[in-house]
Amino acid sequence: MVVALAPGLGAQSMDDSVQRAAATYSAWAKELGEFTTGIEFDEANLTTLIERYPEMQSLDLKEAEWSVTDPAQFDDNMRKVLAEPEYRAWASRNGLDPENWLRTVARISSVYMIASIERSRPAAEEQRREFEAMVEEQCAQSDPETCRSMREALAAGDATTEALAKALGQLPPPTAGERALMDRYYDQLTMAMGEDEGSPEEESWDDSEEYSDPEE
Repeated sequence: MVVALAPGLGAQSMDDSVQRAAATYSAWAKELGEFTTGIEFDEANLTTLIERYPEMQSLDLKEAEWSVTDPAQFDDNMRKVLAEPEYRAWASRNGLDPENWLRTVARISSVYMIASIERSRPAAEEQRREFEAMVEEQCAQSDPETCRSMREALAAGDATTEALAKALGQLPPPTAGERALMDRYYDQLTMAMGEDEGSPEEESWDDSEEYSDPEE
């Protein structure tokens, strides 16, 4: 999207790596929250984004980037998007105020992230329990070093999930109206984006390579 949806922090094997990734993500979420201050989307905004999303993605922006999650570059990239003649012309053709629309899309993105996390949490928790059981089963058959490595990876995944939840606290929570609209249009929005983005919690486990069977 114009403002990137939440990236998976990824399961890290080193505590300092988790902390650095979490700090960067938290700072990005804070910038995103500040950028959307005072913005509340309505049904027309949401349906317009669903309808126009492919067009927005196809815009040829020479200087700006549609998606950026580096907090140090966030404001600069939003300014570049707003300065792009093609984006401004597209917005005008569709009767949209360029700045307000960009902030509205960012707001929709942030609420989508929150909804995605909430929807995926039961499956993510079940997946975590399955990984824990698998680790303990493998530990019964593995050498101490391999077992220690797998348990460290499991703990790093837990730390990643906790850090992600804390970082998302930087985002202003959705209003009752926004939450109801997102629940209603969530599937349509996901389909419009062309793929199931999944949740950062899911990605953190899926990206882990620490749980391979040492027998394989």
